[in-house]
Amino acid sequence: MALVPWRGGELERLRREMDRMFERFWGPAEIERVAWEPEIDVSETDTGFILRGELPGLNPQDIDISLMGHTLTLRGEKRQEREEKAETYRLVERIYGSFSRTIELPTDIDPEHIEATYKQGVLEVRLPKTEKAIPKKVPVTSG
Repeated sequence: MALVPWRGGELERLRREMDRMFERFWGPAEIERVAWEPEIDVSETDTGFILRGELPGLNPQDIDISLMGHTLTLRGEKRQEREEKAETYRLVERIYGSFSRTIELPTDIDPEHIEATYKQGVLEVRLPKTEKAIPKKVPVTSG
């Protein structure tokens, strides 16, 4: 089973086209985004998986990681800290709010040895495979 991210493709292109069309008619407006998803990379080694995700502006205590079977779930909330005095916003592109990402892993993970670190806005989660999921080398002898 391959891990393939969904990037939106044609639907994302259509959404951008619609946004541009509305901006031409009514001018730029603050668009309220309901949800956001952090960008995530998942790589596999012989002994496990390494997940790296961009979560700028979060505190480690705002991130929740859970594993159930082969399903890893990341949840959290990026809180908006807005101080308005004499400011009028014309455009707000930074996204705030809660997020949830679910990743299906193709093999068993050892839940007792999962490690997660958060440094400079990047979350790294190391997910070791169970002993039975690690490929075994079979020596070949002449005979």
